Amino acid sequence: TKNRFMGVLTGFSLTGLFQSSSATTVMTVSFVNAGLITLTESAGVMMGANIGTTYTGWLVSIVGFRVDIINYALVVFALIIPVFLLKIPGIRNRVTALIGFALIFLGLGFLIETVPNFTENSALVQFFVEYSNQPILGTLMFIALGTIITVVVQSSSSTLALTMALCASGVIPFNAAAAMVLGDNIGTTATAEISALVGNVYAKRSARIHTFFYIIGVVWMALAMPFVLDIIGTYMPADPYDQSEAGRQSATIALAAFHSVFNLANLLLLIWFVPLLVNLATRTVRSKGGEDEEFRLEYIDSSIQLSEISMLEAKRQVVKFGEVVSRMSNFVKDLLTETDLANQQKIVSRVKKYEVITDRM
Repeated sequence: TKNRFMGVLTGFSLTGLFQSSSATTVMTVSFVNAGLITLTESAGVMMGANIGTTYTGWLVSIVGFRVDIINYALVVFALIIPVFLLKIPGIRNRVTALIGFALIFLGLGFLIETVPNFTENSALVQFFVEYSNQPILGTLMFIALGTIITVVVQSSSSTLALTMALCASGVIPFNAAAAMVLGDNIGTTATAEISALVGNVYAKRSARIHTFFYIIGVVWMALAMPFVLDIIGTYMPADPYDQSEAGRQSATIALAAFHSVFNLANLLLLIWFVPLLVNLATRTVRSKGGEDEEFRLEYIDSSIQLSEISMLEAKRQVVKFGEVVSRMSNFVKDLLTETDLANQQKIVSRVKKYEVITDRM
């Protein structure tokens, strides 16, 4: 994360491996909370994570609707579960990663298969068609719908797969599905915001940068969406607005393309304004002072079990410990020369407070 461009590459790579931008953003927030990276460095990682999450959309659109990915997932399970049970050192971690990928495919397969089929005359289809023809109100409604579903599901990849499945079955028109994809991007910021609630002010600001990145992007893309969809449609094998089988298949690929174009264009636009995003987050998330600005010791024992990171966290905490003890020593010096009884009691209470903090450390 030495510069914002390297940070973008880091976020993209991690999300490609995790298949979850939420995992990357939550981890980034925890790093900021522990003082391992700065707000500016975290912005690049989160922007890269937003690009990495588009991989799932392509996977679903190209593979999910053309082959039975559930059967492929079951084959993977059959091959790797015996290796996992052997508990061979060095191999089990790699096998566990493959099991995770197989579970992702299995979940996406179930999601695609269980979407109900609706006829063109059904009330739900008519509802979507009616509002999709209203440019402003319809777009806002579907953006809100995508946001709500993602907040509930806590997975933008799942919401994207669900949106594609509904579009492929003819329930949602192409333009309405595209608006839901935008809402899906806003909804995914909820995970980072929730994880930052227990963090310090820097963690909250890091999550807020992620939120601003998507809100700003959705605002300008919502205005440009009709033109962008038309351009993407010209490169599709069939008209994505057409309700024929070929048209619906093209619509799923067009949605993956739209998701990628949106995130990439938003990155190229806002990466130059990272300092402004950091400043905006700092202004909107005020520090409460004191403990709110302290890097938290409890995040050393986190789910990220990497020795290099644990050592760095421990070193930073030792430095923090030294700072606290130094402050406490200064209070004791003040106490030796203080003659006012009320001030003496205040200093003693502060020394006691700092002693409790050092004991906890």
